[in-house]
Amino acid sequence: ARQAGFGEIADKKESMGICFVGKKVAPGGRGFQEFISQYVDDREGRFLDTDTGLEVGRHTGVHQWTIGQRCKINRDDEAYFVSSKDAKTNDIMVVRDSHHPALYTETFYTGPPHWIAAPPDGLRSRSISRMQVEAEFRFQNQAPLTKCVLSFGMKSTSNWESLDPECLVVSVAEPLRAVTPGQFAAFYQGDTCLGSARIERAGPSLYTLNIKGCRTKIQEKLKDVT
Repeated sequence: ARQAGFGEIADKKESMGICFVGKKVAPGGRGFQEFISQYVDDREGRFLDTDTGLEVGRHTGVHQWTIGQRCKINRDDEAYFVSSKDAKTNDIMVVRDSHHPALYTETFYTGPPHWIAAPPDGLRSRSISRMQVEAEFRFQNQAPLTKCVLSFGMKSTSNWESLDPECLVVSVAEPLRAVTPGQFAAFYQGDTCLGSARIERAGPSLYTLNIKGCRTKIQEKLKDVT
């Protein structure tokens, strides 16, 4: 905007909220959780500590919380963050560190990609082993571009497996925090936007894979405390 001569616009404070939801600035004000509860029925459930499996609090619905969000749990003066949600059991798994390895993953899976022109050349290779493409992506507006490798997912029948062009597997160069289903990832090569796809699910977390023994170290630390 500034380069185009609209300095007054560029100097305005950027809005991070949703205009029709409003801000919860005073008692009785409406924030996102109050807004969404007008359309989705509340359903009480448990906050469970990922490391211990113990209940550390209660919530009124998984729809009110997102991955990576800080929870309102009053316990031991520690901050908890959402690591995963289970809509079937209504449990929300939480961790006690904003950089806990359960919040990070190196892969995620998308729904059908929306290519602006056509699938990139690497995904049209005749060789299945070479059917991948290096690119960059972001899934948050202000986030820097992250290097990744795109490939098609697999689909299977009772007799065989085949590539599924309706699913992308995105492998990232650096672990990503709070990859959230429902968000859209936009893919780039240089200055060219290739297209986008809706994130369906994150891959296994660093904690699940026990990368560099992270889960083992946390469990050993808990034993020492108890």
